[in-house]
Amino acid sequence: MGTSELDSVQNKILAMAGQVYSEAILSCQLSWSTIWHIIILFCSEISCCITSAKSNLS
Repeated sequence: MGTSELDSVQNKILAMAGQVYSEAILSCQLSWSTIWHIIILFCSEISCCITSAKSNLS
């Protein structure tokens, strides 16, 4: 797993989180469903990273 690959994933996560966050602020409600949505997106991105890192190592 290269550094640039990690950076692009990190940027993607930040972009998604920022988008969801700004949308929530615009609608003036950061509800629990929105928070769970962010957490689920974040976790799925991380698990993708881990999976690809493992396959690169093996």
